[in-house]
Formats: sequence, structure tokens, C-alpha cells
Amino acid sequence: MKLGLAAGVLLLFLLSGCSIKDWGNRPAGHMNIASREEAIRACKELCRSWLDNGADLSNGPCLSMDNPDWNVPGWVCDVAHSPRREIDNLKENQCPEYGITVSRFVELSPYCTLINVQG
Repeated sequence: MKLGLAAGVLLLFLLSGCSIKDWGNRPAGHMNIASREEAIRACKELCRSWLDNGADLSNGPCLSMDNPDWNVPGWVCDVAHSPRREIDNLKENQCPEYGITVSRFVELSPYCTLINVQG
């Protein structure tokens, strides 16, 4: 009896289009969101890379925008003043994806220290 039930559950699982790889992930059509720790680490790494290449981050660029080196689904990596200034709150001074296709961000100072994390 138990074997028949297990076989039935397995059959339903296979017919639903799921696979072991998909198990526990969001439904189809939703991206897998990276973890908070992963996003912070990747953002700091990206920021240090920009600094190592001589970039001036004092104008608060969005480091993740159109950047093939940024592979952290569901997050953006932004630079802001430290301490934050009112200008940092303006939409035009934030990553354009934030609030539209992405709802999580890591915000660093121009020296790659963590200011804020949302998500």
C-alpha cells in the first residue's frame, strides 16, 4: 500500500513538470532571489574591482547596471554618499531597476563600506 502511494506521488510530481532541480524554488516565471549575504559579498567585490581599476565612485554610480560582472538575481549594487545625503534619495541617483524589476539593494560608500541593505 505504501509503495503504491509513493509511486502515485512520484507520478504526480513528474507529470506536473517539476524536477528535483526545481524542488523548493519559486514557481515558473519567477527568478530565484540571491541571498542577502551573497548580494553584500558580490557588491563589495564589484566595488573593490571598480576602485582597483581607478574609478571615482564619489558621484554614486549604480555598479550593477548593465554590468556583465553582476550576476546576483533580484538585487542591485549602488554607491551613495557616506553619510547619506538627500541627493542619494532622488530616483535619478539610484539604480534604475530598483523599484521596477528589482526590490532589493545593497548600498555602499564610495570606499566600498556597507551603508544599507534592503531585502
